[in-house]
Amino acid sequence: MAEKALFSEQEFELIKSLSKEINYKKGTKVLQEGKICKQTIFVCKGLLRLYRLDANGKEYTLKFAHENRWMSDRESYINASPSFFNIDAIESSNVLIWQKENFAFLLGEIPAFKMLMENLSSKSLIWDK
Repeated sequence: MAEKALFSEQEFELIKSLSKEINYKKGTKVLQEGKICKQTIFVCKGLLRLYRLDANGKEYTLKFAHENRWMSDRESYINASPSFFNIDAIESSNVLIWQKENFAFLLGEIPAFKMLMENLSSKSLIWDK
């Protein structure tokens, strides 16, 4: 079940104007370990994976984000610190991306946007069946 929010036309245009739509091909590296995560990603279609590599190169998947889910390395994003993780598109994916300052502005400016983000973030913590 997709979450919905009602935005005024002006709010919707502001949200849209501060986002960037990107189509990632399958296999695209969205975030590389050691880089700072400066974006919040909303998956419109497709599938992203957050994972880390151990010293021997073995992969450990921590999170998947599919349609209507958020993806980022929250620690790197919040602290502006180098990421310990990688994010890859494991399917061709259509996403919306907001730079940190634009996303923070929207959360403060549009209460319905903040509520939608919080609801979708909470749902991403629940195992899908």
